[in-house]
Amino acid sequence: MRLQTKALLFFLGFLNWQAPNAAVAQQRPPFVLTTDKLRSSVAWFNSMDQETVVNHVPNAQAADWLAEQVPLFECPDSLLQQTYYYRWWTYRKHLKQTPDGYVFTEFITPMNHAGKHNTISSALGHHLNEGRWLHDSQYIDQYLRFWLFADPKQPKPKLRAFSSWLQDAVYSMYLVNPNKALVQELLPVLHTDYRQWEKEKMLPNGMFWQFDVRDAMEESISGSRKEKNVRPTINSYMYGNAKAMSAMAKLVKNDTLQTRYAQKAKQLRADVQRTLWDEKGTFFKVQYEKGASAKPARSSATFRGTSRCPPTNPPTPSSGPTSPTRPASGRRGASPRPSGAPPASAPTARATAASGTARCGPTPPPKP
Repeated sequence: MRLQTKALLFFLGFLNWQAPNAAVAQQRPPFVLTTDKLRSSVAWFNSMDQETVVNHVPNAQAADWLAEQVPLFECPDSLLQQTYYYRWWTYRKHLKQTPDGYVFTEFITPMNHAGKHNTISSALGHHLNEGRWLHDSQYIDQYLRFWLFADPKQPKPKLRAFSSWLQDAVYSMYLVNPNKALVQELLPVLHTDYRQWEKEKMLPNGMFWQFDVRDAMEESISGSRKEKNVRPTINSYMYGNAKAMSAMAKLVKNDTLQTRYAQKAKQLRADVQRTLWDEKGTFFKVQYEKGASAKPARSSATFRGTSRCPPTNPPTPSSGPTSPTRPASGRRGASPRPSGAPPASAPTARATAASGTARCGPTPPPKP
């Protein structure tokens, strides 16, 4: 009886201790991020930019547009925080409104090799992966429809001009904005696109080849503009695309495509590990058209985060690239560098819309 009484008194004391603390917690206002840091960063970026090209959202409206569209972010590292908003500030500069809907450009100035509205497909996957976080999905949805429905009607379609992880990016869009109807609508078109890649770039052994420049890698020591080399890059993208196609097919209950693409992904992953993995060099290597393996070159063998294609249990901790970052190259500058910003050779390279989720351009210089 005495033990029960002590337990009861302890319980009542615990409730009495909890009550005032709960009241204090209710009185404390929740912490909600404001747009103050975003607006301060945008004002700083604007002050360094000559704005020689103006697209849908000019610099003067950038702060208001970004405040409505992008997730707010704060952290103790001021450089990281500035870089986050610099990415969005740059991304916004490449948004264009066209008769075919909204599109995003890779280069801020017109390019001879671009398609309609100055679009270039090498940046497509980055644009979609980044744009899925915009609060208004119309921008990225219309951009995706441009590539799938408007570009094929052009005299020279550009969608497959560069290696792409389009299907993986579309599924990533769904994971943020679960629009099942959109997946249902686009699945047949994405299936057709994958089959075209197989028709144009697949070798008899089931692996994919690509030219350096069409991998959006410019030139590398392990590639060529003319030889049909089997590259870890495009094969990892197609693996990621097959995985995404299987997941989207499952979502809309298309068991035929779900099974077919699951098998494609399984086989391609095994082929990449068997054919391109170098046990001695602990690296994935380009397989030359003539049969020899290239020396390891990270610029031509870097897997983007979509692939998840390296061995499940790699031989060593350094056995294969996992960074989603595409290495910087000499040509891929898109937005003009603000005066006072570090040169292109500085760490983290240049500002480009092509950076998307991979690289965001020059880290803004520290404020004085």
